[in-house]
Amino acid sequence: MILVDTNLFVALLNERDKNHTRAYEIFNQLISGEFGGRFTLSEVFSETITLLFRKTKRMDIVSLGWDLIYGSDNVWLQILEITMEDRRQAWEIFQKYTTARRPLSFVDCLLIAIAKHYEIKMIASFDAEFDGILERIC
Repeated sequence: MILVDTNLFVALLNERDKNHTRAYEIFNQLISGEFGGRFTLSEVFSETITLLFRKTKRMDIVSLGWDLIYGSDNVWLQILEITMEDRRQAWEIFQKYTTARRPLSFVDCLLIAIAKHYEIKMIASFDAEFDGILERIC
């Protein structure tokens, strides 16, 4: 099982992103089932479309983000629900791990909390801030 972070989606859909080629390779591994079940959060979707528009200024690319994550034929990715307990756990993680040297966002902390909740050990992310917390594929 693996979680998918915002920056993988952004790099995949934005051809000008420095990680675009690697994101495409990882995406192919994900859809092949190499890592088992693939999961993300609605908060990751929110970050994805916001960043895609900021970086590209193109609604067609933002629409691809919608299709990739929420498209009607989406069978490759499951959106996990976040409970209030998950949010409390994320807050504790935020307070414990977020520093100037490790600037985890609250969404990053939600991903870590969800990983603990569902016993998911891996994350597809270009963010080194996850190192030492989850096994990072990228």
